Amino acid sequence: MSFLLLLIILFAPPIDPDLGWHLKMGEIIYNTRSVPIYNLFSYTMPAYTWADSYWLTQVVMYTVYKFGGIILLTSVFSIISAFSLLLAREKKFPVSLKELGILLIFSLLIKPTHMGVRPLVFSSFLLVIVWDILKDFLYNKSVKGLIFIPFVFLIWANIHADFVAGLLLVAGILFVETFLFILKKNSQPGRNIILLLCSFVLSALATFINPYKDFLWKTLLKETQPLQFKHIAEWTSLSNKDAYLYLYLLIFSFTFIILWYKKKELSLGELLAIAVAGIATIRFTYAIRPFALLSLGLWFRYFNTQTFLGKTITLPPNNSLFIKGMFRLYGGMFIIYILYTFAFTLYACSNQNKIFLVGGYPLRAVAFLKENSYQGNMFNYYGWGGFLIWKYPEAQTFVDGRMPSWNKRGQNAFADYIDITTVKINAGELIRKYKIDFFLIRKDSLLSKTLEQNNFWEKVYSDNISVIYKRTAEW
Repeated sequence: MSFLLLLIILFAPPIDPDLGWHLKMGEIIYNTRSVPIYNLFSYTMPAYTWADSYWLTQVVMYTVYKFGGIILLTSVFSIISAFSLLLAREKKFPVSLKELGILLIFSLLIKPTHMGVRPLVFSSFLLVIVWDILKDFLYNKSVKGLIFIPFVFLIWANIHADFVAGLLLVAGILFVETFLFILKKNSQPGRNIILLLCSFVLSALATFINPYKDFLWKTLLKETQPLQFKHIAEWTSLSNKDAYLYLYLLIFSFTFIILWYKKKELSLGELLAIAVAGIATIRFTYAIRPFALLSLGLWFRYFNTQTFLGKTITLPPNNSLFIKGMFRLYGGMFIIYILYTFAFTLYACSNQNKIFLVGGYPLRAVAFLKENSYQGNMFNYYGWGGFLIWKYPEAQTFVDGRMPSWNKRGQNAFADYIDITTVKINAGELIRKYKIDFFLIRKDSLLSKTLEQNNFWEKVYSDNISVIYKRTAEW
Protein backbone atom coordinates (compact mmCIF):
# COMPACT_ATOMS: atom_id res chain seq x y z
CA MET A 1 0.00 0.00 0.00
CA SER A 2 2.75 2.45 0.97
CA PHE A 3 4.80 1.61 -2.11
CA LEU A 4 1.76 2.04 -4.36
CA LEU A 5 0.95 5.43 -2.84
CA LEU A 6 4.55 6.61 -3.26
CA LEU A 7 4.52 5.34 -6.83
CA ILE A 8 1.37 7.32 -7.59
CA ILE A 9 2.81 10.50 -6.03
CA LEU A 10 6.14 10.18 -7.87
CA PHE A 11 4.49 9.38 -11.21
CA ALA A 12 5.42 12.75 -12.67
CA PRO A 13 4.99 13.94 -16.29
CA PRO A 14 8.25 13.42 -18.23
CA ILE A 15 8.74 17.09 -19.10
CA ASP A 16 12.37 17.58 -18.04
CA PRO A 17 14.12 19.85 -20.60
CA ASP A 18 16.96 17.34 -21.00
CA LEU A 19 14.76 14.33 -21.71
CA GLY A 20 14.95 14.79 -25.49
CA TRP A 21 18.72 14.81 -25.83
CA HIS A 22 19.06 11.94 -23.36
CA LEU A 23 16.75 9.81 -25.52
CA LYS A 24 18.52 10.87 -28.71
CA MET A 25 21.93 10.01 -27.27
CA GLY A 26 20.54 6.68 -26.10
CA GLU A 27 19.25 5.98 -29.60
CA ILE A 28 22.63 6.78 -31.17
CA ILE A 29 24.55 4.61 -28.69
CA TYR A 30 21.99 1.80 -29.02
CA ASN A 31 22.19 1.80 -32.83
CA THR A 32 25.92 2.40 -33.29
CA ARG A 33 27.16 0.40 -30.27
CA SER A 34 29.58 3.24 -29.52
CA VAL A 35 29.61 6.38 -27.40
CA PRO A 36 30.08 9.75 -29.15
CA ILE A 37 32.94 11.94 -28.01
CA TYR A 38 32.13 15.01 -30.13
CA ASN A 39 29.22 17.43 -29.99
CA LEU A 40 26.70 16.13 -32.53
CA PHE A 41 23.77 18.46 -31.99
CA SER A 42 24.90 22.08 -31.85
CA TYR A 43 26.41 24.19 -34.63
CA THR A 44 27.80 26.80 -32.22
CA MET A 45 30.50 24.50 -30.79
CA PRO A 46 30.75 21.68 -33.37
CA ALA A 47 34.25 20.43 -32.51
CA TYR A 48 33.77 20.39 -28.76
CA THR A 49 34.82 17.10 -27.16
CA TRP A 50 33.15 15.84 -24.02
CA ALA A 51 32.50 12.63 -22.10
CA ASP A 52 28.84 11.71 -21.72
CA SER A 53 28.62 10.59 -18.08
CA TYR A 54 24.99 9.52 -18.57
CA TRP A 55 25.55 7.10 -21.44
CA LEU A 56 24.39 3.91 -19.70
CA THR A 57 21.27 5.57 -18.31
CA GLN A 58 20.50 6.93 -21.77
CA VAL A 59 20.67 3.46 -23.30
CA VAL A 60 18.27 2.18 -20.62
CA MET A 61 15.95 5.15 -21.17
CA TYR A 62 15.87 4.70 -24.94
CA THR A 63 15.40 0.92 -24.70
CA VAL A 64 12.48 1.25 -22.29
CA TYR A 65 10.97 4.04 -24.41
CA LYS A 66 11.40 2.04 -27.62
CA PHE A 67 9.52 -0.97 -26.32
CA GLY A 68 7.07 0.64 -23.90
CA GLY A 69 6.69 4.28 -24.81
CA ILE A 70 6.33 7.22 -22.44
CA ILE A 71 4.05 5.40 -19.97
CA LEU A 72 6.50 2.54 -19.34
CA LEU A 73 9.43 4.97 -19.16
CA THR A 74 7.66 7.11 -16.57
CA SER A 75 6.57 4.03 -14.62
CA VAL A 76 10.10 2.59 -14.42
CA PHE A 77 11.56 5.84 -13.10
CA SER A 78 8.70 6.26 -10.63
CA ILE A 79 9.31 2.75 -9.28
CA ILE A 80 13.04 3.45 -8.80
CA SER A 81 12.23 6.77 -7.06
CA ALA A 82 9.78 5.03 -4.69
CA PHE A 83 12.30 2.28 -3.87
CA SER A 84 14.96 4.92 -3.12
CA LEU A 85 12.74 6.57 -0.51
CA LEU A 86 11.72 3.28 1.05
CA LEU A 87 15.32 2.12 1.24
CA ALA A 88 16.43 5.42 2.81
CA ARG A 89 14.09 5.01 5.78
CA GLU A 90 16.36 2.39 7.44
CA LYS A 91 13.48 0.17 8.50
CA LYS A 92 12.03 -3.12 7.36
CA PHE A 93 8.64 -3.58 5.78
CA PRO A 94 5.76 -3.08 6.30
CA VAL A 95 5.53 0.71 6.53
CA SER A 96 3.25 1.99 9.27
CA LEU A 97 0.75 4.76 8.68
CA LYS A 98 2.86 7.08 10.82
CA GLU A 99 5.98 6.34 8.80
CA LEU A 100 4.06 6.80 5.58
CA GLY A 101 3.31 10.39 6.59
CA ILE A 102 7.03 11.18 6.77
CA LEU A 103 7.64 9.50 3.41
CA LEU A 104 4.88 11.56 1.83
CA ILE A 105 6.37 14.81 3.16
CA PHE A 106 9.80 13.97 1.76
CA SER A 107 8.41 12.73 -1.57
CA LEU A 108 6.48 15.99 -2.03
CA LEU A 109 9.70 17.93 -1.40
CA ILE A 110 11.90 16.15 -3.93
CA LYS A 111 9.27 15.45 -6.59
CA PRO A 112 8.83 18.90 -8.23
CA THR A 113 12.30 19.30 -9.74
CA HIS A 114 14.41 16.38 -8.54
CA MET A 115 12.55 13.31 -9.71
CA GLY A 116 10.68 12.33 -12.88
CA VAL A 117 12.39 10.81 -15.90
CA ARG A 118 15.95 11.93 -15.22
CA PRO A 119 19.30 10.09 -14.92
CA LEU A 120 19.69 11.37 -11.37
CA VAL A 121 16.88 9.00 -10.31
CA PHE A 122 19.36 6.13 -10.73
CA SER A 123 21.95 8.25 -8.95
CA SER A 124 19.61 8.72 -5.98
CA PHE A 125 19.15 4.97 -5.66
CA LEU A 126 22.90 4.34 -5.67
CA LEU A 127 23.47 7.15 -3.16
CA VAL A 128 21.05 5.51 -0.73
CA ILE A 129 22.82 2.15 -1.11
CA VAL A 130 26.23 3.68 -0.34
CA TRP A 131 24.80 5.69 2.57
CA ASP A 132 23.19 2.61 4.13
CA ILE A 133 26.50 0.72 3.91
CA LEU A 134 28.37 3.63 5.51
CA LYS A 135 25.86 3.93 8.37
CA ASP A 136 26.13 0.21 9.00
CA PHE A 137 29.88 0.74 9.22
CA LEU A 138 29.52 3.73 11.57
CA TYR A 139 27.01 2.28 14.03
CA ASN A 140 27.47 -1.48 13.82
CA LYS A 141 31.18 -1.56 12.91
CA SER A 142 30.20 -3.79 10.01
CA VAL A 143 32.72 -3.99 7.17
CA LYS A 144 30.85 -6.57 5.09
CA GLY A 145 29.18 -3.96 2.94
CA LEU A 146 32.40 -2.12 2.13
CA ILE A 147 33.30 -4.71 -0.49
CA PHE A 148 30.23 -3.73 -2.53
CA ILE A 149 30.95 0.02 -2.62
CA PRO A 150 33.52 -0.19 -5.49
CA PHE A 151 30.99 -2.14 -7.58
CA VAL A 152 28.39 0.55 -6.91
CA PHE A 153 30.81 3.22 -8.16
CA LEU A 154 31.66 1.12 -11.20
CA ILE A 155 28.01 1.40 -12.21
CA TRP A 156 27.56 4.94 -10.92
CA ALA A 157 30.41 6.38 -13.04
CA ASN A 158 28.60 5.16 -16.17
CA ILE A 159 25.20 6.45 -15.08
CA HIS A 160 25.54 9.98 -13.68
CA ALA A 161 28.20 12.53 -12.76
CA ASP A 162 26.87 12.52 -9.19
CA PHE A 163 29.33 9.72 -8.49
CA VAL A 164 31.82 12.50 -7.64
CA ALA A 165 29.57 13.58 -4.75
CA GLY A 166 29.35 9.94 -3.69
CA LEU A 167 33.12 9.68 -3.57
CA LEU A 168 33.27 12.87 -1.51
CA LEU A 169 30.79 11.33 0.93
CA VAL A 170 32.94 8.21 1.38
CA ALA A 171 36.09 10.34 1.63
CA GLY A 172 34.44 12.54 4.26
CA ILE A 173 33.46 9.57 6.42
CA LEU A 174 36.97 8.15 6.02
CA PHE A 175 38.55 11.47 7.05
CA VAL A 176 36.34 11.88 10.14
CA GLU A 177 36.85 8.30 11.31
CA THR A 178 40.62 8.54 10.79
CA PHE A 179 40.74 11.84 12.67
CA LEU A 180 38.80 10.37 15.59
CA PHE A 181 41.03 7.29 15.60
CA ILE A 182 44.15 9.46 15.80
CA LEU A 183 42.61 11.36 18.72
CA LYS A 184 41.65 8.00 20.27
CA LYS A 185 38.02 9.09 20.41
CA ASN A 186 36.77 6.45 18.05
CA SER A 187 35.58 2.97 18.88
CA GLN A 188 36.32 1.82 15.33
CA PRO A 189 39.34 -0.51 15.25
CA GLY A 190 42.20 0.46 12.99
CA ARG A 191 41.52 -2.56 10.79
CA ASN A 192 38.07 -1.20 9.91
CA ILE A 193 39.47 2.17 8.91
CA ILE A 194 42.06 0.49 6.69
CA LEU A 195 39.29 -1.52 5.03
CA LEU A 196 37.29 1.67 4.47
CA LEU A 197 40.39 3.27 2.93
CA CYS A 198 40.80 0.28 0.60
CA SER A 199 37.13 0.47 -0.35
CA PHE A 200 37.50 4.18 -1.15
CA VAL A 201 40.64 3.70 -3.26
CA LEU A 202 39.04 0.83 -5.21
CA SER A 203 35.90 2.92 -5.69
CA ALA A 204 37.92 5.82 -7.09
CA LEU A 205 39.76 3.46 -9.44
CA ALA A 206 36.48 1.86 -10.50
CA THR A 207 35.26 5.21 -11.87
CA PHE A 208 37.94 4.96 -14.59
CA ILE A 209 36.25 1.82 -15.94
CA ASN A 210 34.06 3.55 -18.49
CA PRO A 211 34.16 4.07 -22.28
CA TYR A 212 35.99 7.39 -21.84
CA LYS A 213 38.48 6.23 -19.17
CA ASP A 214 40.31 9.24 -17.67
CA PHE A 215 38.66 11.64 -20.15
CA LEU A 216 35.48 11.41 -18.05
CA TRP A 217 37.28 13.01 -15.12
CA LYS A 218 38.91 15.60 -17.37
CA THR A 219 35.48 16.56 -18.71
CA LEU A 220 33.98 16.91 -15.23
CA LEU A 221 36.91 18.98 -13.98
CA LYS A 222 36.86 21.40 -16.92
CA GLU A 223 33.08 21.81 -16.95
CA THR A 224 32.61 23.73 -13.74
CA GLN A 225 31.74 27.26 -14.85
CA PRO A 226 30.24 30.19 -12.89
CA LEU A 227 27.50 30.72 -15.48
CA GLN A 228 25.63 27.54 -14.60
CA PHE A 229 25.41 28.68 -10.96
CA LYS A 230 23.73 31.92 -12.04
CA HIS A 231 21.31 30.90 -14.77
CA ILE A 232 20.40 27.21 -14.31
CA ALA A 233 17.48 26.88 -11.89
CA GLU A 234 18.67 23.80 -10.02
CA TRP A 235 22.06 25.41 -9.35
CA THR A 236 20.53 28.55 -7.86
CA SER A 237 18.92 29.00 -4.46
CA LEU A 238 15.22 28.69 -3.70
CA SER A 239 13.06 31.78 -3.94
CA ASN A 240 9.63 32.70 -2.61
CA LYS A 241 8.25 31.79 -6.04
CA ASP A 242 9.02 28.10 -5.49
CA ALA A 243 5.88 26.25 -4.44
CA TYR A 244 7.73 23.88 -2.13
CA LEU A 245 9.78 26.55 -0.30
CA TYR A 246 7.86 26.23 2.99
CA LEU A 247 7.98 22.45 2.89
CA TYR A 248 11.75 22.69 2.41
CA LEU A 249 12.04 25.11 5.36
CA LEU A 250 10.02 22.72 7.52
CA ILE A 251 12.24 19.71 6.75
CA PHE A 252 15.44 21.78 6.91
CA SER A 253 14.64 23.28 10.31
CA PHE A 254 13.41 20.04 11.91
CA THR A 255 16.44 18.14 10.60
CA PHE A 256 18.87 20.60 12.17
CA ILE A 257 16.88 20.55 15.42
CA ILE A 258 17.33 16.77 15.51
CA LEU A 259 21.04 17.09 14.71
CA TRP A 260 21.51 19.57 17.57
CA TYR A 261 19.57 17.78 20.27
CA LYS A 262 20.79 14.29 19.37
CA LYS A 263 24.38 15.20 18.54
CA LYS A 264 25.75 13.00 21.35
CA GLU A 265 23.88 9.95 20.05
CA LEU A 266 24.86 10.47 16.42
CA SER A 267 28.04 9.45 14.71
CA LEU A 268 30.11 12.53 13.91
CA GLY A 269 30.40 11.32 10.31
CA GLU A 270 26.62 11.14 9.85
CA LEU A 271 26.07 14.45 11.60
CA LEU A 272 28.59 16.29 9.41
CA ALA A 273 27.40 14.64 6.17
CA ILE A 274 23.79 15.70 6.75
CA ALA A 275 24.79 19.15 8.01
CA VAL A 276 27.04 19.85 5.00
CA ALA A 277 24.35 18.67 2.58
CA GLY A 278 21.80 20.83 4.38
CA ILE A 279 23.99 23.93 4.26
CA ALA A 280 24.55 23.30 0.53
CA THR A 281 20.77 23.48 -0.05
CA ILE A 282 20.84 27.14 1.00
CA ARG A 283 22.89 27.94 -2.10
CA PHE A 284 21.99 25.12 -4.49
CA THR A 285 18.50 23.74 -5.09
CA TYR A 286 20.21 20.68 -6.56
CA ALA A 287 21.41 19.69 -3.07
CA ILE A 288 17.86 19.28 -1.72
CA ARG A 289 17.54 15.75 -3.11
CA PRO A 290 20.73 14.29 -1.52
CA PHE A 291 20.00 16.21 1.70
CA ALA A 292 16.53 14.66 1.89
CA LEU A 293 17.83 11.15 1.17
CA LEU A 294 20.65 11.43 3.72
CA SER A 295 18.39 12.80 6.47
CA LEU A 296 15.29 10.63 5.92
CA GLY A 297 16.60 7.84 8.16
CA LEU A 298 17.25 10.41 10.87
CA TRP A 299 13.58 11.37 10.90
CA PHE A 300 12.48 7.76 11.24
CA ARG A 301 14.76 7.32 14.23
CA TYR A 302 13.78 10.43 16.16
CA PHE A 303 10.43 11.71 14.96
CA ASN A 304 6.96 10.24 14.62
CA THR A 305 3.43 11.25 15.57
CA GLN A 306 3.84 10.03 19.16
CA THR A 307 7.30 11.24 20.10
CA PHE A 308 9.80 13.84 18.98
CA LEU A 309 13.41 13.60 20.14
CA GLY A 310 12.30 10.98 22.66
CA LYS A 311 9.66 13.18 24.31
CA THR A 312 5.97 12.36 24.22
CA ILE A 313 3.77 14.60 22.10
CA THR A 314 0.38 15.35 23.65
CA LEU A 315 -2.38 15.02 21.09
CA PRO A 316 -6.15 15.51 21.42
CA PRO A 317 -8.09 12.34 22.33
CA ASN A 318 -8.31 9.89 19.44
CA ASN A 319 -11.98 9.33 20.16
CA SER A 320 -12.80 12.99 19.50
CA LEU A 321 -15.36 13.18 16.69
CA PHE A 322 -13.94 16.53 15.64
CA ILE A 323 -10.38 15.18 15.34
CA LYS A 324 -11.56 12.10 13.48
CA GLY A 325 -13.58 14.26 11.15
CA MET A 326 -10.68 16.59 10.43
CA PHE A 327 -8.32 13.69 9.71
CA ARG A 328 -10.85 12.11 7.39
CA LEU A 329 -11.58 15.41 5.64
CA TYR A 330 -7.96 16.40 4.99
CA GLY A 331 -6.91 12.83 4.33
CA GLY A 332 -9.70 12.43 1.81
CA MET A 333 -8.84 15.73 0.14
CA PHE A 334 -5.18 14.72 -0.10
CA ILE A 335 -6.01 11.32 -1.62
CA ILE A 336 -8.38 12.93 -4.13
CA TYR A 337 -5.67 15.41 -5.13
CA ILE A 338 -3.07 12.64 -5.53
CA LEU A 339 -5.42 10.47 -7.59
CA TYR A 340 -6.41 13.45 -9.75
CA THR A 341 -2.78 14.35 -10.56
CA PHE A 342 -2.00 10.68 -11.23
CA ALA A 343 -4.98 10.33 -13.58
CA PHE A 344 -4.02 13.56 -15.37
CA THR A 345 -0.40 12.40 -15.79
CA LEU A 346 -1.55 8.98 -17.00
CA TYR A 347 -3.90 10.62 -19.50
CA ALA A 348 -1.18 12.96 -20.74
CA CYS A 349 1.27 10.06 -21.11
CA SER A 350 -1.22 8.22 -23.29
CA ASN A 351 -0.48 10.74 -26.04
CA GLN A 352 3.04 12.05 -26.48
CA ASN A 353 1.84 15.35 -27.93
CA LYS A 354 -0.17 16.05 -24.77
CA ILE A 355 3.02 15.72 -22.72
CA PHE A 356 4.77 18.25 -24.94
CA LEU A 357 1.93 20.73 -24.57
CA VAL A 358 1.80 20.22 -20.79
CA GLY A 359 5.55 20.87 -20.67
CA GLY A 360 5.23 24.05 -22.72
CA TYR A 361 7.23 22.80 -25.69
CA PRO A 362 6.90 24.31 -29.20
CA LEU A 363 5.16 21.33 -30.78
CA ARG A 364 3.16 23.35 -33.32
CA ALA A 365 6.08 25.63 -34.18
CA VAL A 366 8.27 22.61 -35.00
CA ALA A 367 5.49 21.25 -37.22
CA PHE A 368 5.48 24.62 -39.03
CA LEU A 369 9.26 24.52 -39.53
CA LYS A 370 9.08 21.01 -40.95
CA GLU A 371 6.19 21.81 -43.27
CA ASN A 372 8.05 24.82 -44.68
CA SER A 373 11.46 23.09 -44.82
CA TYR A 374 13.33 25.79 -42.96
CA GLN A 375 17.09 25.63 -43.29
CA GLY A 376 20.01 27.50 -41.81
CA ASN A 377 21.23 28.40 -38.34
CA MET A 378 18.55 28.38 -35.69
CA PHE A 379 18.58 30.33 -32.43
CA ASN A 380 16.45 28.49 -29.89
CA TYR A 381 15.21 28.98 -26.36
CA TYR A 382 17.54 27.08 -24.00
CA GLY A 383 14.76 25.08 -22.32
CA TRP A 384 13.69 23.65 -25.69
CA GLY A 385 17.13 22.46 -26.76
CA GLY A 386 16.66 18.85 -25.67
CA PHE A 387 13.21 18.69 -27.25
CA LEU A 388 14.54 20.04 -30.56
CA ILE A 389 17.43 17.56 -30.63
CA TRP A 390 14.86 14.79 -30.27
CA LYS A 391 11.97 16.03 -32.41
CA TYR A 392 13.60 18.44 -34.86
CA PRO A 393 16.90 16.82 -35.89
CA GLU A 394 16.72 18.63 -39.25
CA ALA A 395 18.29 21.67 -37.57
CA GLN A 396 21.09 21.83 -35.04
CA THR A 397 20.56 23.80 -31.86
CA PHE A 398 22.23 27.02 -30.79
CA VAL A 399 22.26 25.84 -27.19
CA ASP A 400 20.85 22.98 -25.12
CA GLY A 401 21.08 21.40 -21.67
CA ARG A 402 24.54 19.94 -22.21
CA MET A 403 26.24 23.25 -22.84
CA PRO A 404 26.09 25.76 -19.93
CA SER A 405 29.53 24.70 -18.70
CA TRP A 406 31.17 24.21 -22.11
CA ASN A 407 34.10 26.53 -22.69
CA LYS A 408 36.70 26.24 -25.43
CA ARG A 409 39.47 28.80 -25.86
CA GLY A 410 37.30 31.49 -24.33
CA GLN A 411 34.22 30.65 -26.40
CA ASN A 412 31.11 29.84 -24.42
CA ALA A 413 27.95 29.52 -26.49
CA PHE A 414 25.76 29.62 -23.40
CA ALA A 415 27.28 32.95 -22.35
CA ASP A 416 26.56 34.28 -25.83
CA TYR A 417 23.02 32.91 -25.54
CA ILE A 418 22.50 34.89 -22.31
CA ASP A 419 23.80 38.09 -23.94
CA ILE A 420 21.47 37.68 -26.92
CA THR A 421 18.35 36.79 -24.92
CA THR A 422 18.88 39.67 -22.50
CA VAL A 423 19.55 41.99 -25.47
CA LYS A 424 22.94 43.14 -24.26
CA ILE A 425 24.80 45.79 -26.24
CA ASN A 426 26.77 43.08 -28.09
CA ALA A 427 23.67 41.05 -29.05
CA GLY A 428 23.62 42.26 -32.66
CA GLU A 429 27.30 41.48 -33.08
CA LEU A 430 26.77 37.95 -31.74
CA ILE A 431 23.80 37.38 -34.05
CA ARG A 432 25.98 38.29 -37.01
CA LYS A 433 28.85 36.19 -35.69
CA TYR A 434 26.72 33.04 -35.66
CA LYS A 435 24.86 34.03 -38.87
CA ILE A 436 21.50 33.21 -37.36
CA ASP A 437 18.81 32.61 -39.98
CA PHE A 438 15.75 32.20 -37.77
CA PHE A 439 14.71 32.42 -34.12
CA LEU A 440 12.51 29.91 -32.30
CA ILE A 441 11.90 31.50 -28.90
CA ARG A 442 9.27 32.10 -26.25
CA LYS A 443 6.54 34.48 -27.29
CA ASP A 444 6.62 36.42 -24.03
CA SER A 445 10.40 36.94 -23.98
CA LEU A 446 12.26 40.25 -24.09
CA LEU A 447 14.09 39.08 -27.21
CA SER A 448 10.79 38.45 -29.01
CA LYS A 449 9.58 41.98 -28.26
CA THR A 450 12.90 43.40 -29.48
CA LEU A 451 12.91 41.44 -32.75
CA GLU A 452 9.33 42.47 -33.45
CA GLN A 453 10.50 46.08 -33.68
CA ASN A 454 13.41 45.25 -36.00
CA ASN A 455 12.75 45.30 -39.75
CA PHE A 456 15.60 42.85 -40.33
CA TRP A 457 13.43 40.12 -38.79
CA GLU A 458 9.97 39.02 -39.91
CA LYS A 459 7.52 37.19 -37.69
CA VAL A 460 6.41 34.15 -39.69
CA TYR A 461 4.73 32.11 -36.96
CA SER A 462 3.23 32.67 -33.54
CA ASP A 463 1.11 30.74 -31.04
CA ASN A 464 0.45 31.01 -27.30
CA ILE A 465 3.85 29.45 -26.49
CA SER A 466 6.37 30.22 -29.21
CA VAL A 467 7.22 32.60 -32.01
CA ILE A 468 9.43 32.29 -35.09
CA TYR A 469 11.32 35.18 -36.66
CA LYS A 470 12.96 34.81 -40.05
CA ARG A 471 15.82 36.89 -41.46
CA THR A 472 14.57 39.18 -44.28
CA ALA A 473 17.91 40.10 -45.89
CA GLU A 474 21.32 38.63 -46.58
CA TRP A 475 24.11 39.03 -44.07
